[in-house]
Amino acid sequence: MLPEAWTLVQDLLAEVRPGARLQDHLDELGPDVRATLAGEFESPVPAQRYLRAMWETRPAVQRAFDAAFGDADFLVCATTPTPAVRHDEDPEMEFGGTMVPTFTTFIRNCFAVSVAGLPAISIPIGETAGLPVGAQIIARHCADSDLVAFAAACESLCAT
Repeated sequence: MLPEAWTLVQDLLAEVRPGARLQDHLDELGPDVRATLAGEFESPVPAQRYLRAMWETRPAVQRAFDAAFGDADFLVCATTPTPAVRHDEDPEMEFGGTMVPTFTTFIRNCFAVSVAGLPAISIPIGETAGLPVGAQIIARHCADSDLVAFAAACESLCAT
């Protein structure tokens, strides 16, 4: 994910500011994104690790999702392992009695879905202690339009 993220953000920056280099503009990004992208600049993922992820890990994750779907059209799970955090808890938050990075903690429920290349969407389903809670709905490969329709129906039910 990180080599691709770096490349995509660099390409977008080059369109907006021709000749600009991402490493020169990291201070313009939020602390979580900056830390993630800066780590990629300081120690890029070795090619053999990237290729193993693409050829072995990603297909294994895709097979696991295929098995999890069974006869279902969608999978539903929590978007994040906790409700949203207050602004003063970012870029770190307390989780399980320990201070952990907010960004990496929050992406853990979505990361495997992204690796598998499956369409997913998060919808608000309520709040706790005044902080929003979301549900992630995951669809099968290429079922994007079905996912959006199902998510809209679910969201309208949660609003009532």
